[in-house]
Amino acid sequence: MTNGVHVWSWLNPNLVELLDKYLPEDWHERVYDPEIWEGVDKIPESEIWELHMSLKSRARGFLQGRLKRQRMRLGETIEDLLEVEEALPEDVLTIGFARRFATYKRATLIFKDINRLKSIIANSERPVQFVFAGKAHPADDPGKELIRKLYEISRTPEFKSRVIIVENYDMNIARHLVSGVDIWLNTPRRPHEASGTSGEKAGMNGVLNFSVLDGWWVEGFNGENGWAIGDNRDYRDQELQDRIDSVSIYSALEKEIIPLYYSRDEEGVARDWAKKMKSSIKEIGSKFNTHRMIAEYATDLYFPAADLSVEAERDGYKLAKSVAVWKDKFSASWNAIRIKPNVQAESSAKSVKVGQEIALSANIYLGTLDPSEVQAEIFVAKMNDEGEMDSFSLYPMKLVKEDVHGEYVYGGKFVVSEEGNLAYTVRVIPNPQKLPNRYFIPIAKWIV
Repeated sequence: MTNGVHVWSWLNPNLVELLDKYLPEDWHERVYDPEIWEGVDKIPESEIWELHMSLKSRARGFLQGRLKRQRMRLGETIEDLLEVEEALPEDVLTIGFARRFATYKRATLIFKDINRLKSIIANSERPVQFVFAGKAHPADDPGKELIRKLYEISRTPEFKSRVIIVENYDMNIARHLVSGVDIWLNTPRRPHEASGTSGEKAGMNGVLNFSVLDGWWVEGFNGENGWAIGDNRDYRDQELQDRIDSVSIYSALEKEIIPLYYSRDEEGVARDWAKKMKSSIKEIGSKFNTHRMIAEYATDLYFPAADLSVEAERDGYKLAKSVAVWKDKFSASWNAIRIKPNVQAESSAKSVKVGQEIALSANIYLGTLDPSEVQAEIFVAKMNDEGEMDSFSLYPMKLVKEDVHGEYVYGGKFVVSEEGNLAYTVRVIPNPQKLPNRYFIPIAKWIV
């Protein structure tokens, strides 16, 4: 189940008022229903843009107050305190990065090519500014080092007015940031991001995500509601991954994000940007909320588990006892299973075409198990350039005949559906039709 965030904790009240004008009256009770959010399309771009700029102005005032108190506590000069009054102008493209400072989140990735970043943020006609906030775990010394490094960068002359660090990150800061910046930057090292709910909070407020395709963004990105960093793959060489992802960040900023943000009509409205904001609100608000998440947990896991519990207890635990006996039988017989593939010309080819059908056959020795107790299937893996599996598909095989020496012949086929490197094999699993759930006995016998 993909995580979601609580709409009424994180959706800005002013945005709620705007949505009240265009969404059905009962939308507060049906935020889990994607159809409800279709009304977002009716909001004029000028209205969503005007609201966004007012929220940026409010966030600016709040952050200036926190920044001033922070600099006073650190004993900084009068000049440094006066600079706060000019910090974070709302007419500048503002990129936010706020989350736990763990090393895999790569908070300093944006500074990989320091000179290229300088040219981006120092552009007098189309400047860019960054706001960083977050905390490291008390025992995470590398995470603390990231914060120290960021702070030192923020105090250098070339970044002093364009990179802001806000300390003592809390929910109040988070609420202002997820509705008061333009871009939400997320740079985790794939595939370590479990979810990344801060981006969900920002996205449902119309703040556009600019993120590595990891965690929830793999599902949330639709091409219209933000931007992706890098490509949808992992790298063993971390330095290579950092270089590729940082170049992707700079290129997207220079060629897409910055030009789009500063493209205004005669009324000063960034209409194409506002359209992306509406796509973000609709897509992320409708799918990545806790109402949907809890409903899925209930219908897909909790309710079936409760039904299974009732069924297992019926007739003096008849089902539970039968499954227990079957599991004991599998434990005693499983290692005896042997799979011998019958290699065919088309199945051993090094190169196949999209749309080509691949047929596989295998002789399988089951020992004391009956064919009705197992299922043979073809396992097809999509491999990346690093030789690692990205995804897989399963295709059931049918019992063709009983052979000699206690072996059974199984056959099956699959169609090559896409380009790329494929690997396929045959395996045997317990018959899922005899189990309350396919993964109730999580074992498989592979070709060895």
